[in-house]
Amino acid sequence: MPAPAKIPPALAARRRAVHAAARQLGLDDDARRDMLEHVAGVRPTSSLTMGTAQAVLDHLRKVGAVRPGKPARNVGEHPGTPRTTGRTGALVSKIEAQLADMGLAWEYARQILRRVSGGWKQEGQLGKEAFEFATPDDLKKAVAALAYEQEKRALLDDIDERLAATGRTRTDVAALVPEITGRGWIGWERKPDVLRRVLAALLRENIDPAAMGHTHD
Repeated sequence: MPAPAKIPPALAARRRAVHAAARQLGLDDDARRDMLEHVAGVRPTSSLTMGTAQAVLDHLRKVGAVRPGKPARNVGEHPGTPRTTGRTGALVSKIEAQLADMGLAWEYARQILRRVSGGWKQEGQLGKEAFEFATPDDLKKAVAALAYEQEKRALLDDIDERLAATGRTRTDVAALVPEITGRGWIGWERKPDVLRRVLAALLRENIDPAAMGHTHD
């Protein structure tokens, strides 16, 4: 079997920069791949060339990512903030509040909007990526998708807090729900049904994280 081709250091560095910029904007794996497909025509970062990687970096910086060493910009403080009208402004304001709650940039919501409107699957369509052209129904779907993401993150935060209160980590969760085995734990941090079962098991232990670490005189 021939040895895999060695990746030039400059290309490897540029791909790492893409990953870092995507993380800075709060893009999860699905949102990052959707963005790559839209901007560069590929889904895995490993398929980026020097040219397409630079195009992706230019796009991410345009919508809010910053170069290493520069202060990060907050949600709503970059050109990615959509213009709104009275017809859709309330829904866009709701989306902005959801992004702020999760510490995410507008690029994350833009990829969600592309996904829920379905257009990204069709050749030449933007999936109503521009919020200015989204319908109220599209925006309601984006709000619902972001609310679903908020729920997952809130569940995971609660789990992490309760695990930390007892000196445990996420590597210990399988013992809490032994009926889930094997592949059922793959990507469990993104599965609300598994998150709820893990949290329920922790709640049955009846441990109050706020009370941990406090002693009585």
